[in-house]
Amino acid sequence: MPPEPMVRILETLEEMNAGEVLEAFNDRDPVFLYPELAKRGHAIRVEQRGAEGFRVRIRHSGVEGGAR
Repeated sequence: MPPEPMVRILETLEEMNAGEVLEAFNDRDPVFLYPELAKRGHAIRVEQRGAEGFRVRIRHSGVEGGAR
């Protein structure tokens, strides 16, 4: 249930290194996540997968707390 997926994604990104990719599957389009990712400079690619929901791939920018 929202906002847990967004919170978990943002927490995971904080632990990642620059250039690493996080892949997440959501049952709905995570529209509230996009502005948060943009603020942090992360690259995002979203693919709608029919009844399966949305596949979200996020490449860590190295700008935020996860940069090492």
